[in-house]
Amino acid sequence: MSHQNRVFTLIGLLVIIITFFLLAASAMAGTGPQTLFTHNITAVGTSLAITPMEQALLDRLNAAAVSVDAAIYDFDRASIRDALIAAHNRGVVVRIVTDDEAYANNSYQPHYAALEAAGIPVINDARPSSIMHNKFFVIDGEIVWTGSTNMSNTAFSYNHENALVLTSTLVADIYTIEFEEMFVDGRFGPAKSDNVTHTLTYNGIPLEIYFSPTDGAMIEVIQAVNAATESIQFGIFFYTDDGLRDAMLAKIQSGVAISGVWDQLGAANAYSDDEALCAAGANLKIENFGGKMHNKFMIIDGSGSNPVVITGSMNWSAAGGGANDENTIIIHDATTAQAYVAAFSELYDALGPETLCQTSGGGDVLVYLPFITKPLPPTATPTPTATPTVPASTATPSPSATPSATPTSPPGPTGNIIITTIFYDGAGNQEPDEYVEIRNDDTQSVQLNGWTLRDLANHVFTFPNFVMQPGQVCRIYTNQVHPEWCGFSYGSGSAIWNNGGDCADLRNSSNVTVDNYCYP
Repeated sequence: MSHQNRVFTLIGLLVIIITFFLLAASAMAGTGPQTLFTHNITAVGTSLAITPMEQALLDRLNAAAVSVDAAIYDFDRASIRDALIAAHNRGVVVRIVTDDEAYANNSYQPHYAALEAAGIPVINDARPSSIMHNKFFVIDGEIVWTGSTNMSNTAFSYNHENALVLTSTLVADIYTIEFEEMFVDGRFGPAKSDNVTHTLTYNGIPLEIYFSPTDGAMIEVIQAVNAATESIQFGIFFYTDDGLRDAMLAKIQSGVAISGVWDQLGAANAYSDDEALCAAGANLKIENFGGKMHNKFMIIDGSGSNPVVITGSMNWSAAGGGANDENTIIIHDATTAQAYVAAFSELYDALGPETLCQTSGGGDVLVYLPFITKPLPPTATPTPTATPTVPASTATPSPSATPSATPTSPPGPTGNIIITTIFYDGAGNQEPDEYVEIRNDDTQSVQLNGWTLRDLANHVFTFPNFVMQPGQVCRIYTNQVHPEWCGFSYGSGSAIWNNGGDCADLRNSSNVTVDNYCYP
C-alpha cells in the first residue's frame, strides 16, 4: 500500500471513530433515567419470587465495587438483605439509615439485626414523632435508586410502586450529602440543612431534587401543578395537603383535565382531599386491588410540549412535606412522562366504573365513608434460610423512652384490641410527640365507634366511626393529627401522659375495659 493510500485509510478510520463518538454523545444527551414499575394488579398475596424491579436493584447491588449507602424504611425482603451482606463481605463499604420504629418492628428487626451481625452499621433517626421515610440507594458514588418502593415483600410483590435509576455522579453526590447528614451527622427532619443543588441537568434533561422537610418540596410540587396547561394524572397513597388540593381545584376551574388513582385506605382517611376533587370534577378512581396503591407520582401535561413527572417517597401530606425525611424528584422529560402515563393507564384502566368517585349519570358524587381499611395481605411462606439466626446481643434495643409492659388483652365479642405501647416523653414541647399505640390482634375486623381511651386523670378520647382491620396498628396522638396512623388525636393542646408513670384504659362501647397498660 502506498504512503498516500495509508494516509487516506487513517483519515477514514479517524472520521468513523469521531462519527461514532458524536452519535453516542447525541444519543446519551436524550437518555433519561430508567423507569421501573411493579405489575401486581392480579396479585392475591405476597410472594418471595424475584420480580423484574427487584432484579434491577439486585443487579446493581451485586455489581457494587466501592460503596453502598441505603436509606431504608420497611425491610423484610431477604434478597436485598443478602445482597447487602454479600457486598459487605467482598469489601464494599455498606452504610444504612432507617426509621426508629421500622427498626424496632417485629417483622423488620431481624433483617436489620442480620446486617449489624455481619458488621454493617445501621443508624436510626430516634424520632418517634416523625419517620425516616426515604427509600433510596447510592451505589459506587454514581448510581441512585429511588422511588416509592420499600424493601419489603409487600412492596415488590403485592403493592403498586415505582422506582427510578439515575446514573450520574452529580445526582449521586446530592443524595450522598443528604445521606451523610443523617448517617454521619445524626441530623434528621428539621435538624437538617437545605444544603444541596436543586436544579441540574441529567443527560440534557432538566431535573429537580428536593429533600423533606428542609427544602420546601411540597411548595415545588404545587408550583409544578400551577404550571399545568392540559392535564394532570397521578397515583397516590396519602393526599391530605390542602395547598396542593387548592392548586388542583384551580386547575380544574381553568380547564385542565385531572385524573387519579387513589389508595382506598388513603382516600378513606378523614383528612383526604379526594372528595373535594371529586366534587369539582376530577376523574378519580379509588383502587380495589389486593395490595396498596403505594405510588406517589404525578404526570403534568404528559402529551404537551413540556411534560413533567414528579415522584419519590413523599406522600402529599403535612407530615410528608414538613416533618418526615423524604426525597422528591421532578423530571422534565417526554420519554419518562410516557413511561409514567403507561403505568398510570395500566392502573386506571384495570379499575371498573364502580370505583369512580362520580357516577356517569348526572355526576352525583359518591361519598366514601371515612376510615375504610383493607386487611393484611396473605403472607408469603419464607424459606428456612430467609432470616438468619442472629445473636440477641447484636440487636440495638428500642428507644428507652418507650417502656416495656405486658398488657392484658381479653378476647371476646368486642375483639382482641391491645395497647402495645405509650410514648410519653417527647422532646421539648412534648404533647405533639405523645401517643398511645393500639393493635387489632383479632382475626376479624372490629368496629371502634364509641370506644374510649383514658388516663388516670380521666382525659378521655372517644373513637369515631372506625373499623379496625386484623393486624392493623393505630396511634392516638395527644395533639397533632398524623393521617398515616389512622388520624386520631386527643387535640388537647397540652401533655397528657405523665413522665413519672400513668395508666391507659381502653374500653369498648359498653364501657367494658378491653385492655389496660401501665408504666413504668
